[in-house]
Amino acid sequence: MKLGVSNTIPNIVNLPGQGGLPPIPGFSTKALEFDGTDDYVGCGASATLQPTGAFTVSGWIYIDDLANNNVILANNTSVGANGYVLWITAATTNAIFTVYTGAAYGWVAVQGTTNFVTGQWYHVAGTYAGTSADMNIYVNGQLENTVTSSPATIAYGTEGYIGKYNVGRTEGKIDEVALFGSVLGAPVIDSI
Repeated sequence: MKLGVSNTIPNIVNLPGQGGLPPIPGFSTKALEFDGTDDYVGCGASATLQPTGAFTVSGWIYIDDLANNNVILANNTSVGANGYVLWITAATTNAIFTVYTGAAYGWVAVQGTTNFVTGQWYHVAGTYAGTSADMNIYVNGQLENTVTSSPATIAYGTEGYIGKYNVGRTEGKIDEVALFGSVLGAPVIDSI
């Protein structure tokens, strides 16, 4: 499993908080498997996980149970009122990318249209344009939805997590999580 910023993608085992989750065969390399209860990767409070302008977050997910809100990557506090989250919601089984833009606008979300099923790998990507606040959600390289809101600076949480958010824990596998410091276009997202 990889976590990267821009073009530098270090192996996740070098990040603090991996906590004994053994790598298993993944989509393209080694993935991490999460039990939906207490497994997650704490990525620390690095500024690299808190982009100040446009960014793209992406990852591969293989879901074992859709009763959980399955989280790919989140940067938030334990109460959830900060940062961003890329996840698959149990309520609709769709991918959602949300950012918290502060008190003026609160959470802004863009939701995909694919109904996820268990036992299958999916690539999910969310983009945030920063100054224009355009947000996109992609599933398996296909643009599924776009939302435009008022531009705002993201109010960040204290730590980044893979597989965890205050409203969900992943039950399944996650591979190749990446954070890029720009909005990637469809051809690049489709090639990841």
